[in-house]
Amino acid sequence: MKSATHIVICASLEFVYEAKKISSYLSLVGYNVVMPETMAMILNGYVSLEQIIKEKKSGEIASRIIKQESLKTHFRKISDGDSILVLNYTKNGIENYIGGQVLIEMAFAFILDKPIYLLHNIPKLPYSDVIKAMMPKLLQGDLNAIER
Repeated sequence: MKSATHIVICASLEFVYEAKKISSYLSLVGYNVVMPETMAMILNGYVSLEQIIKEKKSGEIASRIIKQESLKTHFRKISDGDSILVLNYTKNGIENYIGGQVLIEMAFAFILDKPIYLLHNIPKLPYSDVIKAMMPKLLQGDLNAIER
């Protein structure tokens, strides 16, 4: 297996600023880090996180996803990458949250035999068994535990 030098971030958009910190650290220690397109747009000032949250609540986010082709783009990034890193923080009162979009990104990586890293433990959700079956490597918050 080739070394995991090209890491693709997978996370809820609400974790964009945490993703920026993680990405900066990983880049500093020698990884090539790729973020979801919409996260990059937020960080580059093209759209605000508040606008994205508003679009998610209203359902308008689907139009943005289709127009930007962000699903296809992110799946291509996963396909081209060496591994994925799931940033699973507390969201909606759920510790170590992994939502539907990230779950399908994990499944895609799993099918492609890409290593899947979870920053924190597997959440307690109705689909936790599916996450366990994908055999992610649990980092317990330690980015240095990512295998090269």
